[in-house]
Amino acid sequence: LFGVLAFHSAGLLFGEAAGRCAGMSRMARSAWPVLRSHLLRLRWRTLAHTLWQQRKFPMYSLPSSFLDALCASLSVPLLIRLYGSSFGGYYALVWKAIAVPTMLVTISIGDTFHSRMAVCARETPSEVRRLFKRTTAALLLLACIPATILLFWGAPLFRFVFGPNWGASGMIAAIIVPWYLAEFVVSPLSRVVLVLSGQEL
Repeated sequence: LFGVLAFHSAGLLFGEAAGRCAGMSRMARSAWPVLRSHLLRLRWRTLAHTLWQQRKFPMYSLPSSFLDALCASLSVPLLIRLYGSSFGGYYALVWKAIAVPTMLVTISIGDTFHSRMAVCARETPSEVRRLFKRTTAALLLLACIPATILLFWGAPLFRFVFGPNWGASGMIAAIIVPWYLAEFVVSPLSRVVLVLSGQEL
């Protein structure tokens, strides 16, 4: 809705944040009685033991997330530095039109996959590999549709949607289709590393 109302990528990000806050507040309300009972019975020794068990999150996951965010944000400045501001502008449009919506979709898919994989790993560990393969195949099939459209009709599509001056952005979108295809499939599936506590790998 915010995107349609011409708030562009900022509107998409705000909508995502608002949706997550609404979901979290509802979850917090239903979970608070259970959390409160645990907090009343909390012992510092138990807390320290749990923190030590989950030490991989600050040791590995935090630097990894920082590097991922840095890599994603460096592409536009690097392209401007290497090829000029006009090329950076063409790529920035591709980023807003494709990467930001794709990122929001993969985050949502990743959250769902994370919860299902956690339940599967806890209750039916023998099904973990099957769930992983099935999700991989589904993501690949889902991503192939927009990837094929961009690969073969990227330039005319961008000219039609954004105007005749933006055909170069469509060509850039076609060139980086393999990158976005891989990102769409790999990003949600990478949650399996957290579920199985394999961050050091």
